[in-house]
Amino acid sequence: MEAKSWEVLRFLLSNLRWWMEEYRFDGFRFDGITSMLYHHHGIGTGFSGDYSEYFGLQVDEDSLVYLMLANHILHTLYPDCITIAEDVSGMPALCRGVEEGGLGFDYRLAMAIPDKWIQQLLQTL
Repeated sequence: MEAKSWEVLRFLLSNLRWWMEEYRFDGFRFDGITSMLYHHHGIGTGFSGDYSEYFGLQVDEDSLVYLMLANHILHTLYPDCITIAEDVSGMPALCRGVEEGGLGFDYRLAMAIPDKWIQQLLQTL
């Protein structure tokens, strides 16, 4: 994602507001944000919970800034808005407020466990 470009950032943020205004959305589910959060996109990477995995050079700071701005703008303009992040990395502070240094999501949708169950079911069929 090229979020460091102000034109791209403005386009993405204005799209969020457009969907809220035009179609009266009540929130957003940000799908697969693990691929946004890291330069390696989470491919071939296991996350053990060590903080160096979440706060090292592999973290895409531009994407973090975009997600923080998106949540801040959405929750400021639409206080009842709900944002959900689908993340398999276990990024700390994902659901902490932006004012607390978090990314500002309301909920985390961790897909690792459901994906494992689907894999298991497919293997038994």
